[in-house]
Formats: sequence, C-alpha cells, structure tokens
Amino acid sequence: RRLVGKAIIVVDNEGQIAELVKETLTRHGATVHIADSGSDAYERFKTQAYDLVICDRHMPGLSGQGLYRLVQDMDPQSTQRFLFVTTDPIPADTRQFFSEHRVHFMRKPFNSQDLLNTVDRLFSRDERQDS
Repeated sequence: RRLVGKAIIVVDNEGQIAELVKETLTRHGATVHIADSGSDAYERFKTQAYDLVICDRHMPGLSGQGLYRLVQDMDPQSTQRFLFVTTDPIPADTRQFFSEHRVHFMRKPFNSQDLLNTVDRLFSRDERQDS
C-alpha cells in the first residue's frame, strides 16, 4: 500500500464513520487526523499540509464543497486529492461540480476494502502523473 508516511484528514460530522476510516487507514501506515466540521478542517489546513482529504459532502455549516473551494483558494494542489463521501442522492449541480473539478466520490456505506482500493487508486494516479 501507498499509505506509509501519508498525512490524511477525514472530515465528517458522523464520529463513528470518521473513526472507522481513521482506524482502517492508520492500520495501513497513514497518519490520520479527524475534523468534525468543514470549519475545523479549514483551520487545520492553515497549519498542516495533507496528502489526502476524505470529506463528507453534506455537513452542517461549511459543506464539503464549501471546504473544497476554500482549500482551492489557499492551495490549488491540495484539491487534487479530495475524496468526497456521501449517503445522499447526488443532485445534478453536485454531479456537475464533481465532473468539472474531476473530484472522486464514494457512497456510504462502504467497506474497508472499498476505501483502501479507492485511496490506493488516488495515490497511484498521482504517482503516474508525477513520472
């Protein structure tokens, strides 16, 4: 796995889901921080760089898409490693946003293997682009 040495932030207001994601990724070598809101995550971005952001699309206050836009303004490179997770049906405007920004997303509930496979693909895609 490509997670050893990677810093990942999980942004989700559902604590149980965030903890499960953290546990899975930590077991595979990543350093994982949890933010329970978009605002909390944005504050962390000011002091820490992350290799990957796993973000719930729909949260009270600052939404996942709102966080994406703020991070994009601060550090456009960081937005290339955003993975949105959602339980909601995805409305047309959100599909358009995902498509325009070439953002990946997963539907909840997902299992550990699906998560690892998706994260692996994101990092291997980055490695191919770098070479």
